[in-house]
Amino acid sequence: MITLYLARHCETVWNAEKRMQGWNDSAPNTCGLSQSAALADRLSSIRIDHIISSPTGRAYFTAETAALPHNLLVIKDDRLREINLGRWEGMLESQIRTEDPDCYYNFWKNPADYLADGGENFSDVSARMQSFLDSIKKGPEGETILALSHTVAIRTLCIFLTGRPVSELWFNPVIAPTALTEIRIEDGHAQLVSFADSSHLLSHR
Repeated sequence: MITLYLARHCETVWNAEKRMQGWNDSAPNTCGLSQSAALADRLSSIRIDHIISSPTGRAYFTAETAALPHNLLVIKDDRLREINLGRWEGMLESQIRTEDPDCYYNFWKNPADYLADGGENFSDVSARMQSFLDSIKKGPEGETILALSHTVAIRTLCIFLTGRPVSELWFNPVIAPTALTEIRIEDGHAQLVSFADSSHLLSHR
């Protein structure tokens, strides 16, 4: 069996300001630093063989924090990036809602009809996340991998694994910063074991 833990990055300045990030980036805020430490504490007692991260700074920072107790180097993988949001990146959600109401509505409420303006669609992200999972399936039996990624990237993979349509992309619960999702792979078959577990944040307060 291969175990894959997918974790969302820690909270950033733009998260708190409700700005869309996508492939763009902002620094972890004070809350994010605490969240990263909580995730590292939670994973410190688990044997992890490899840590892979989206190359985006907020994810890579979270990955490096988690890697410290394991003395592991973090491997970057572009397939773990967040959805490319095109011209929306860096914009306040309130501004997008005013300037581009139909597309904004589809992004959150009708994802099957969302069409990116200069970025990616959900199907684009799903394809690269499935490619990432396929590469993990080819790894040695018994390994445990931690991958740091982003909300949409994690969700597209999870709806694929559970057979949900893209219309159910935003199913509950919310993926809190540093929340963990566990996938187990046996005989080439991947199964979603847990989704968006953020219990380490409660115990770290």
